[in-house]
Amino acid sequence: MDEFTSAFLSRGKDELKDAGADISYTPFGVDSAKAVESNNSNSHQFQTADTEPESVTKWRQEYNANIKKRDATEAKKISGMKESAEKELVDWQAWYKKNLVNAHQENLAHEGELQAQRDKTTLLSQSVAKVNPSDSAIWERVCQLCDLTVSSTGDSTFASKSSSQSKDVTRFRSLLLSLKNNPPRTAQ
Repeated sequence: MDEFTSAFLSRGKDELKDAGADISYTPFGVDSAKAVESNNSNSHQFQTADTEPESVTKWRQEYNANIKKRDATEAKKISGMKESAEKELVDWQAWYKKNLVNAHQENLAHEGELQAQRDKTTLLSQSVAKVNPSDSAIWERVCQLCDLTVSSTGDSTFASKSSSQSKDVTRFRSLLLSLKNNPPRTAQ
């Protein structure tokens, strides 16, 4: 018994007089024989509380089965999506390789055309003095060197690249185009 309890009981003995015999010195006034008996009965109560009712057990089994079913369905969906993604990736890679090969072939063909045109132009440029002015190739070269496109404002971009110069070059443009289409004939 601790000091506080013994001090309390000694002070209150006069007031309690006959109650002294009934006081037990176990904590909270619990009798040790009753405590052992109550522990046995409590363990029995816990054992009966551990067993679940049949309806709860049935619900738990159905719930677990439903969870497993949903997990299996989700796993099937995920595997299907993975297979679909792999197929799409393979298809895209085949499409990309095909387009890459086609673009490479087109670029090679275009490069060949540009080189042939460059060689022709270089040959013509080197022999300008020897070329007959009645040859249409020389006028084609001149038209290639000049930008003969007409801008949206109606001015030719041939001579004026900036908007500050607004000279009319339509006559010159038409002259070059006519020389390209109908080169002058030389007198023989």
